Amino acid sequence: MVKISVIIPVYNRAEAVMATLGSVAAQTSRDFELILVDNNSTDGTLDALRRRSDSMADSGLTISILECTTPGASAARNIGLAAASAQWTMFFDSDDLMRPRHIARAVEAIDANPKASLIGWNILYHEGTKASVKPFSANDLARRNIFDGSMAPQRYCIRTDLARRAGGWNESVLRWNDIEYGQRILALNPVTVFAGSEITVDVIAGEKSITGLSFATDATLLNHALDTIKTTIGAADADIVELKRAITAGLCAREDRAVGRAMLDRALSATKKRRHRLLQRVAYSYTAAGGRGGARLLLPLYH
Repeated sequence: MVKISVIIPVYNRAEAVMATLGSVAAQTSRDFELILVDNNSTDGTLDALRRRSDSMADSGLTISILECTTPGASAARNIGLAAASAQWTMFFDSDDLMRPRHIARAVEAIDANPKASLIGWNILYHEGTKASVKPFSANDLARRNIFDGSMAPQRYCIRTDLARRAGGWNESVLRWNDIEYGQRILALNPVTVFAGSEITVDVIAGEKSITGLSFATDATLLNHALDTIKTTIGAADADIVELKRAITAGLCAREDRAVGRAMLDRALSATKKRRHRLLQRVAYSYTAAGGRGGARLLLPLYH
């Protein structure tokens, strides 16, 4: 049996997904199965996947192509998770790239850490002409996930039974579903290992990125995600989620001041401690003015 099930949801990416699949085909390790889930595409993606998978299968890869008619990457990932046959699962996005050693380094980390149930790594995030390393840390991972998205699908692999026990992806959460699912995984206290600083994933942000770039237009979806996360994180850290909302409000304000202000008011009204409300106002103003790293500056003041 292969060691890892790699699950990639695809929606209307008949051309863009070819680069991703090319990077998968170039893996130095073949100790994985590839599960592609077409999310009701209308641009010929499903036929393109079938054509490309035929040539990839000739190189010794095990490939399944499934279909999901429910909108959203979460639903497609759940279809893939249900079909996964390996002990470990790796989620990946259809617009990002694996370097040739990506699967091999994951297998090496799995073999070297038999007690681990979650293994993470750094990624290189590309936005326009700029690129930055997004680090994964096994320390204080729950808070890092809330503010840094450390449980984004390209940043870890997980024991398949744990992924299922966490409940799978919440299909009602259409933005930050990775953060929400990540919090439920982390609530189960997995044995987490950092696989090392080698970069083997390139995440490509853009207007059509599955990650999404706009905040103000998705404010309703973002608020829903944060409300859902609060049900997992518990009352003791609820204000931490509201700090995230205040920072997000600042990002929204850069695009639409009224939307940002409404989100800030929502954070303030959900926060009982006066000190925390003050910090949220600071986070909002700092972020709206173009500041970065507000969480890193203000989190130490939360207690």
